[in-house]
Amino acid sequence: MQDVAWAPSGERFVAIGGMMPAAAALYTPAGESLYVFGSAHRNGVFWAPHSRFVVLGGFGNLQGEMDFYDVVRMKKLGSNTSACATLCRWSACSRFFHTFSLAPRMNVDNYL
Repeated sequence: MQDVAWAPSGERFVAIGGMMPAAAALYTPAGESLYVFGSAHRNGVFWAPHSRFVVLGGFGNLQGEMDFYDVVRMKKLGSNTSACATLCRWSACSRFFHTFSLAPRMNVDNYL
């Protein structure tokens, strides 16, 4: 497994597993598959506080690629990249997703 995360509402969870490119899927609490995201170089699941949006990202040893999904409409919203990101968080309103490159952990590409 690369990552598993429950939605803040507790109604579903996302699991990313397998060798890279890893497969990701959305499940009910009973383990029934609701949606298959497919395979990509992703190792993190990040739920928005309101449980409607989820980001599947590839951070750490991966290139910082992210896919954004609306799990109510079961639709991919878009993709983005945040190279050298070491930390990411959703805003409390679930409208913004922030990525950070922290020093001294990342001593490459920091413009300090």
